[in-house]
Amino acid sequence: MKKFVLLIFLLPCILTAQNVQNRSIYIEGTAQTPSQRTFFADNFRMEGEALGYNIVSDRASAGYTLRFNVVLNVITYSDGTTEPAPPEEGRYILFLSLIRNSDDYEMSNIGFAFTEVSEMYDYNQYLFFRSVISIPPPEAAALARQRDANENWQNYFLYFRVALNYPIRFYILQQSPDLIGGIGVYDGPFLSPTRVAPMDHKFLALPGASIGLEFQVLNVLSIEPVFNVLLGDFSQQMVFNMEAGALVKYNIKNFNDLVLSPYGSFMYSLTQSEDFDDYPKMSAGAGIMFSFRTGEAGSLVFDIGYQYRLGLINAYNPHQNLFPHPPTISYQNHTISIGLGYRHGFFLRR
Repeated sequence: MKKFVLLIFLLPCILTAQNVQNRSIYIEGTAQTPSQRTFFADNFRMEGEALGYNIVSDRASAGYTLRFNVVLNVITYSDGTTEPAPPEEGRYILFLSLIRNSDDYEMSNIGFAFTEVSEMYDYNQYLFFRSVISIPPPEAAALARQRDANENWQNYFLYFRVALNYPIRFYILQQSPDLIGGIGVYDGPFLSPTRVAPMDHKFLALPGASIGLEFQVLNVLSIEPVFNVLLGDFSQQMVFNMEAGALVKYNIKNFNDLVLSPYGSFMYSLTQSEDFDDYPKMSAGAGIMFSFRTGEAGSLVFDIGYQYRLGLINAYNPHQNLFPHPPTISYQNHTISIGLGYRHGFFLRR
């Protein structure tokens, strides 16, 4: 009757174990005598196989280790002296622990007192079950793997990013005493010009591209050296403008499939259009990136950014043939850009 009740109690565990191929267990242990060790090693192997587990002889091929140890049941007093426990409390204690081999984590630890090994026939199956019940079911293991994948994509040390950008560059005319009324180029003397043409703000909207190599130095902090190519110049000619710099990102990882990365940026122009007499090399700005998970290591990145040229741009007068004065005109440069790209991670951080 006792065996029948125990079998009914263990039936869900048996059915689950038979459906899990990766639940391999390695059994090892020590005891007071060789016969004790053989008894428990053989019995736990049989009970494990009866419950549907794969009992293996090589620890390296097992997901878990069931470790047993039989010690004398003794009482230790405060002065360090010992004596055997009373007979009714058992002569020996069997300690059982389940070890997860991937990280040597002890998942369970139980003890059971006995005097003769023959007493253990009625308890070995129950003790085995109590030890291995902490092994997660297949659904929980799958969820754990999925959770790791969800977290991995945002925890790599190195990311390579490529993106297509659409920058809108605004050139804001600066009123100057060298211009008629502060805005007009002219021909003839300044005080009595023969012809005047008012100038206005300009803007340029042409596509570009970016390549970035991001280093996630801390969990929330990244530094991304970046190289940008922008098409077109002040006079709308199709030329390539190149700049290099870096983004410093603060990564907000409060979502499973999204990382928000506000950033500050600093860029240095590598090329200068012939339209400009003086073009400040440096610009600074800020923006935010939205990274959406597309796999364990990849993400789709949407970027909104702003850059300000640090200094006034002096452009050559585009109407010098008819309105030769003054030879240069000053502008402020502001750039708003949107971008869409892909980012892939390398070297997982732990």
